[in-house]
Amino acid sequence: MKFKTVLCALAVAAMAPVFANQTSSNVCGWLKVTSALKQTIVGVPWVEVNGTGDAAVKVAKLVKTDNLTAGDKLYFYQADGNKWMAWNLANGAWEPMTTVGELNFVLAPTAADQGIQRGQALILERSSTETPFFLYGQYSASEVPAQTVTAGTAEAPTNTLLASPKAEAYDLNGDGKITGAGATDTIVIPLNGGDSTVYQLKDGVWGYYKLTTKTVGQRTFKSQVWTPAEAIPAGTGFWYVSRGGAATINW
Repeated sequence: MKFKTVLCALAVAAMAPVFANQTSSNVCGWLKVTSALKQTIVGVPWVEVNGTGDAAVKVAKLVKTDNLTAGDKLYFYQADGNKWMAWNLANGAWEPMTTVGELNFVLAPTAADQGIQRGQALILERSSTETPFFLYGQYSASEVPAQTVTAGTAEAPTNTLLASPKAEAYDLNGDGKITGAGATDTIVIPLNGGDSTVYQLKDGVWGYYKLTTKTVGQRTFKSQVWTPAEAIPAGTGFWYVSRGGAATINW
């Protein structure tokens, strides 16, 4: 699996959270995710059930194996060190992968040991997309900490995989949402079919040049029109590509 494939062939369909009151004071949540893609960015809206404070939810618990198929995989990318961890679904559980592909993989801890914080993201690769899958964890009303990406360079960009943990659209151009961005940093929004929208900064605004066409009589005119970035729908993720900026993402 090549990096370009992971980078581009991702998207998440609309998610609908379901909360269930437990016998204790904790509230657990299920998030139904419907996606037609083989590779789906998975957000992390929960914390560990019965954990201390906002303890990171464990990989073993976050993505339920119901409706999945043996051989499905989870990938977790860490910009710090430019490394991937992966788990394979076998015997109804997520098991660390020992055979890796072309990317810079390291042997993952057991899924019961690896925690994923809210605001981070996973990539779920499925052999069948006919049914939805579910995310499980404990609800937390606390604010999600801001995340600072690792600064890269023009020659060696760094890539950080992120997904908003809130059940609301994320406005890239919202006041104070992204600070410290580099002038040549980009944000990549995966689309269906392996395409992507790449946002860049212009006069302090995230946006892109959108190809527009206009037909007048028998002639068709094409132009590139600067278009501010649309809000990222709840439940979807993105790559932040740093070419110099140590941007802080405020959820």
